Amino acid sequence: MTTQNHRLHALDALRGHMMLLGIVLHAGLCYGTGDVGPIWVFRDSQEAPAIGTLVGLIGLFRMPVFFIVSGFFFQMLLERKGSLPTAKDRLSRIVPPFLLFLPITIALSSAATWWAIENLGVDANIMADGAWFQPHHLWFLYYLSFYYVLILAVHRLLTFTRLSFHWLAKIPFTAGALLFGGLLGGLTQMLAPFVMEPMLDFTLQIRQFFYFLLFFICGQWIYLKKHTLHELPQKVWWLLLMVIVLAGSGAASISFHDRDLETISFLETAALGSAMFSLCFLFFAAYLRWGSKASPMSFYISKSSYWVYLVHLPLVMGVFILLNGFDLSPYIKFTLNVIITTALCMLSYRYFVHNKWMSRFLEGRAWGEVLPRTHTTAQQKHIGESGHRKAGVDSY
Repeated sequence: MTTQNHRLHALDALRGHMMLLGIVLHAGLCYGTGDVGPIWVFRDSQEAPAIGTLVGLIGLFRMPVFFIVSGFFFQMLLERKGSLPTAKDRLSRIVPPFLLFLPITIALSSAATWWAIENLGVDANIMADGAWFQPHHLWFLYYLSFYYVLILAVHRLLTFTRLSFHWLAKIPFTAGALLFGGLLGGLTQMLAPFVMEPMLDFTLQIRQFFYFLLFFICGQWIYLKKHTLHELPQKVWWLLLMVIVLAGSGAASISFHDRDLETISFLETAALGSAMFSLCFLFFAAYLRWGSKASPMSFYISKSSYWVYLVHLPLVMGVFILLNGFDLSPYIKFTLNVIITTALCMLSYRYFVHNKWMSRFLEGRAWGEVLPRTHTTAQQKHIGESGHRKAGVDSY
């Protein structure tokens, strides 16, 4: 059986579902409790604590998983095509959409912010301070472009010096979670206090930049282990136990010693960091185990995810404005916002993107209705041994 026409549908599904959670997260910012920073001014007069908790939980793992998936596919292209073709492929998928949708997002978000100033009593100085001129949710593409350039430069240097890090593939997944957790612990100690500040302009936030770079590199490491990727689904329950034990012990130690961000110890940050990487590996393992079967719906969600990512934020703001005048529970408004925004994203993809010039612009080609061939979890060992997956390289 050849693998060139196969996709890892598990990672397609993981990417698509993480993107849909982005709609839930940004809609939740409108109706949940908690500090969301100075740049998010769309807050309902009624706030629901449960929605705020949900937003916090999603924000904990969503972007780390995204960057790991991105690093995985990037390393796959790097090994298959080499550095220069990979640079052309990745940057052509990232930079043009970023440059096209950035001014659109800024314009629509600024218009919505002026509405909030007029109707919600938001301080007008937020516009005078230039907070409108920022990448908004497109910061993900902004950071990815820097990661691509940085990693490609390192790759060229390693090629020139004939150094190789493929021996790292011998490290087991569970040990890898501890290793990357330790690196994250060291990073937080060097950059303490480690506070993830909102991106108010186009200046790279040093803590945020290196934090997500570590997850991107982790994705590359996972691809280096492609020959043993079939083993990961067998570790679901072990990874879940690691998440519980590491997160619990780290949080208990912080609470017992009454730590804050300035006094937290290396072992505590390493434990929490290892728990985070274990959680990301758990998502990979769970989707490889139970999400490897293709379906028209999951494939459609996956292919529309890039479009959904690009357009969903202004739609969330617009739906918030439409619902603002109704005297409804924040839970009902939140649910309606998620449903309406999701429907608008999917319908706009179907009629304005799918199989049209925008699809070629975003993905390099127009996608038809044909569902690609699939493989089961049992077949992943064969795919791992071959190390090739031609279809689906359009992923982030």
